[in-house]
Amino acid sequence: MGKETAAILLITVVHLVGVAVLLWAVLGNDELDLRGWWPRDDPPEPPPPVTPPPSGDAEPAARRLRTEHERLADAHRRPRRPEHAPEREPERV
Repeated sequence: MGKETAAILLITVVHLVGVAVLLWAVLGNDELDLRGWWPRDDPPEPPPPVTPPPSGDAEPAARRLRTEHERLADAHRRPRRPEHAPEREPERV
């Protein structure tokens, strides 16, 4: 067996073992968990925050930001230029 044949055979075997491990991981063998043999350093997860239940007496907003055909950004946009250009005063010499 030549060097080229041995290299191709080695690459093929490594790929077959990799495919077998991937299939084993995807199919989810629950009998053996390899991640459980090492202790974890993660702190315990905090409990989810307790939100109060909705009371059902919501009030409408104090100001309407837009109508049906306006965008929300139009309510806060300032004009880019003044309405009228300022009048120029002649310089006195």
